Amino acid sequence: MRFNLNRKVVALVATGCLMAAIAAPAEAVSVSIPVGLTMPNFSDDAEEQTVVSDSLSKVPGWVGTNSSDIEMGQEDAGGAANGCMDGVPCEAANPMIAGFRFLNIPVPQGATITGASIQFTSDEPDKNSFPANFRITGELQPDTATFVQPNSTVANFNISSRNRTVGTVAWNPDPWVAAGLSGPAQLTSDIASLVQEIVDQPLWLSGNSMVFIVEGSRYDGFEGNRTTNSQRDNAADPVAVLNLEYVPEPSALVLSLMAMVALVSRSRSKVRGV
Repeated sequence: MRFNLNRKVVALVATGCLMAAIAAPAEAVSVSIPVGLTMPNFSDDAEEQTVVSDSLSKVPGWVGTNSSDIEMGQEDAGGAANGCMDGVPCEAANPMIAGFRFLNIPVPQGATITGASIQFTSDEPDKNSFPANFRITGELQPDTATFVQPNSTVANFNISSRNRTVGTVAWNPDPWVAAGLSGPAQLTSDIASLVQEIVDQPLWLSGNSMVFIVEGSRYDGFEGNRTTNSQRDNAADPVAVLNLEYVPEPSALVLSLMAMVALVSRSRSKVRGV
């Protein structure tokens, strides 16, 4: 009788503690991570050509990591010489794919992502006033590699060829009317669904890196442009920043209490002969 009573007491105490632990609201954690600074080439933000750029002697699929800014949407290819004006959607313009890599993400596997966005800082406002319709995807890898810049005549498609998240997020930013702005117009749509897809991978670990890819919704040169600071710009200028809010997975205490309740329940069933 005493054996059964002790087990009942343990079960009641464990169940009560478990219910209290579960009832306590889990606190969301907020973190901000700037784009990586992988040396020696500052290769954690990059842009990929999608058409031949005569003015730059680059081939489609060439990836650049040494620009002083990152062009999202399109970049003119040769300017007035090709019949284009800076920032004006133009058939001769060069659609670009931009990639941004963030290191040491402190989110544990299985966490619930409650909010996520990327904060950019505007550069070259003369190119940023036309309508832009971007889509954002993540790289679906437990840990991501930095971008690689080949010789100008080599296409490595080191942004566009990456394995993508199933989900995509549309982003239609307002015009960027001046340089150096880091406000609502430079903030992406919520990308929590993309981050969730990444951290739900079985091999994801806290401390791994994430890549996000921004591209236009059309590739005919008639996409708006948004130009953001890169790592290679003035060191005092802000780079892209990933803002995350998440609720960690159940704590070790909760998991231990759940295991204790299950164990006592099984033991009581055996004593009763069930």
